[in-house]
Amino acid sequence: MDATLLKSNMTKLEEKVLKTKAFIDVLNKDKAKLQELNNQIKEELKLVQEEFEDLKKVHQELVEEHNKLKMDYTFANSRVNELEKYVEEYKDNSEQLAQSIARSLDTLEDISGLEDIELLDNLNEELNAAEDYTTGSALESELLDLEDLENN
Repeated sequence: MDATLLKSNMTKLEEKVLKTKAFIDVLNKDKAKLQELNNQIKEELKLVQEEFEDLKKVHQELVEEHNKLKMDYTFANSRVNELEKYVEEYKDNSEQLAQSIARSLDTLEDISGLEDIELLDNLNEELNAAEDYTTGSALESELLDLEDLENN
């Protein structure tokens, strides 16, 4: 019985060894697949990390652009505020000037005999002469001799 039992145990042991070898082969194939998948994941992770770094750079550029635009907006807004103040002052000055002109016209209307004064026939010539002296073109006039000015 011992030989039969021994033969039976040997057969069972050989079957278990064969099953274990088959199981080890399956495990090795699974290990190879897992390593391949792990390598793919590592490659994809590397790509994702590179994309992430690129996105960080783009984000930083966008933040810088945003800050620049914010500064430009603040500057433009301050200029708009200055211009609005200038417009208000101009309106106030224009209103004051209009009021001053109206008061002056009222004062001129109150002066008696102002309408009786005759205007000169050569008023245009006198206004042109005054304009020439104001602009400095009277110095170029033929009526003025520069040598006379230098001698005196």
